Amino acid sequence: MKEVIMQAPNKLYIAADLLGKSVCEKADGFYYWEGSEELSTQKLTSSELAQVDTEYANRQAEYLATQYQRDRATEYPSFADQFDTLYHGGYDAWKAQIDAIKLKYPKV
Repeated sequence: MKEVIMQAPNKLYIAADLLGKSVCEKADGFYYWEGSEELSTQKLTSSELAQVDTEYANRQAEYLATQYQRDRATEYPSFADQFDTLYHGGYDAWKAQIDAIKLKYPKV
């Protein structure tokens, strides 16, 4: 089962992930530093920024494409309530309950 992305992508975190370094954002762009010396920051190069922008666009597209999953997750009844529906109403009642939510938030 594919993992649901619950938080919108963040360029700062993506830059840190891609570069494997600590990254900060200043008024004039992204910077990185190595070790614990934030004072020795270096600005990301244009090719590094392009790489970050490409990855951000990919993750943003994936985030938007899975919006239906996040919408469904907030509306599905708890497992206890689903089991209660199964016990008292049977499979058809449970399936109707779940299908109503899937119909409300269709897979894109």
